[in-house]
Amino acid sequence: MDLSLEQTGQLIAALLMVFVLFSAALAVPARIAIAALIVLIPFQPIETQYGSANVVLTYALCGALILSGRTLRMPMLASLLAIILAYLLSTSQTHASTYVQHSIYIFLLFSSFVVFYLVYNFARELDDARFAVNVLIVSNLFVLLVCVLQVYSGLSERFSFFGFDELQLHRIRADERLSGPFGAAGVTAEYLMLMLFILSYDLMHAVGRRRIFVLALIAANLGTLLSTGNRGAFLTMIAMFPLYLYMFRNKLGTRKVVRIFVVAAVLLTGVSTVVIGYSDLGHMYERLARLTETQGFIPETRSVTWPTAWENIKDKPLIGHGPRLRLMDDAETAYEGHVVIPYPHSLYLYLLFTVGVVGTTMFLAFLGRLGWQVLTAARAVGSSTYRAGFVRLGPLLLLAILVDQIKIEFLRIGFVDYSHFLFCLFGLMLGFAHRELEEQSGRQTSASTISKPAHGRLALGYSQRIKASGEPLGSNLV
Repeated sequence: MDLSLEQTGQLIAALLMVFVLFSAALAVPARIAIAALIVLIPFQPIETQYGSANVVLTYALCGALILSGRTLRMPMLASLLAIILAYLLSTSQTHASTYVQHSIYIFLLFSSFVVFYLVYNFARELDDARFAVNVLIVSNLFVLLVCVLQVYSGLSERFSFFGFDELQLHRIRADERLSGPFGAAGVTAEYLMLMLFILSYDLMHAVGRRRIFVLALIAANLGTLLSTGNRGAFLTMIAMFPLYLYMFRNKLGTRKVVRIFVVAAVLLTGVSTVVIGYSDLGHMYERLARLTETQGFIPETRSVTWPTAWENIKDKPLIGHGPRLRLMDDAETAYEGHVVIPYPHSLYLYLLFTVGVVGTTMFLAFLGRLGWQVLTAARAVGSSTYRAGFVRLGPLLLLAILVDQIKIEFLRIGFVDYSHFLFCLFGLMLGFAHRELEEQSGRQTSASTISKPAHGRLALGYSQRIKASGEPLGSNLV
C-alpha cells in the first residue's frame, strides 16, 4: 500500500503517541491511569486517521497492564468477539481497495471494547463507587468549560488552546445550537442527559456543600442541554424522569418524590428562563413547537435519511454494506460496490446498513445481555449502599441510551470519543453489578446489620448513613 506524505506523517505521529503513552501507562498506578482516561474521554486531541491520542492511550494502558502481570477480568468476551466477527464478515462486501479504511474503523471500534474492560476492572476493584462518580464529575466540569468557551467563541472563530490547531474547539452550529466537545448537538445532548441522571442520583446522597455543588452542576448541565436544541435527548429525559423517581420510591418515600418532582419543575423553568432570556441558544422550545411527523410516523428531520437508509438496507440485508458507512474520500473517489448515503441518524438503521441483520443481532445481543445482568443485579441488591443504588440506576441509563439512539448513532467513525464514554458507562454498570452480587453471596452478617465506615473511607459531602465497601484503600486495581 502506497502512503502519501501526509498519511506517512500521521502514521509516524500515531507510533510516537504509542511509545509516549505506553511509557506513561507503565509509570502511573493503574487506578490513576484509568481515572485519567475516563476524564479525557470527551476530548480527543492529536487526531489522525489511525486514531486519536485517547485511542492510543486506551491500547497502551491495556498493554501496560497485561505486561505488568495483572490479570484482566473479561466478562461477555464471546459477545464482543461475535460483534468483531460480524464486522469482519461484513468487510467481505467491500472493495479490496477500501479494506484499510474499514480495518481502521474496526480498530477504533475495538478500542471501545478495551475501554469497557479497563473500566469494568476499575469498578470491580474500586474501594468506593463514589470515586468513580467523582471522576465522571471532573470530566463533566471540563465538558461544561469547553461548552462555555465554545459559546464565547461564537460562530466566527474556533477557540484554540495554546495556539495549537490540533486543540481547536468545535464551532457552534450555524443554526445557533451548541455542539459541545463531541462536535454534534445530538451526541452532546445525550451525554448531558445521562450525566443529569447520574448527578441526580448523587444528589440523593449528598449533604452540605456537596449538595449545593451537585445541584449547581445539575442546573449547568440542564442549561447546556437546552442550548443544544436537541429535542430527542430532552424528551427522553422528561420521559425517563418519572421512571427514575419510581425506581427509588422506596428509598425516597412518597413525600420526597413529590418534592423532588416539584423542585425539578421549578429548576427547569428557571434554567429555561435564563437560557432563553440571556443567550442566543434558547431555541429548544421553538424546535419543540415545530415537532411534526410525516407519513409513517417518521420525524420531519429524518424524512430523507431514514427512507434512504432503509431502501439501501434491502439490497444487502444479511451482512450489510461494510463496517464503515462513509469513507474518507467519498467526495473524490467512487469505489465499486460502495454505496454513498447520508448518515441515517439512527443506530439501528446504521447497524442494519453497515453490518446487516447478522451484525445488528450480535450488537443488540450484547446490549441485551448487559441489560439483563445489570437488571438482575438491580433487583437483587436493593439500594442500601451508594454502589448498590448506582446498580439500580444502570437499567434506566441503558434504557435511556437505547431510546435516544433511535435518532442518532454513536458508532460513526467521528464519534469514537462518545463510543468510549458509553462503553465506560457499560463497564461501570456491569462492574458494580458483579461486585455487589459477589459481596452479597459472600456476606455472613445479617442484612439488617449496618457497619460503620472506617475512618477516612467516607467521601466528603455525603451522609453518614451511606455504607462504604469493606476493602482497604490500598487494594490493587487488577
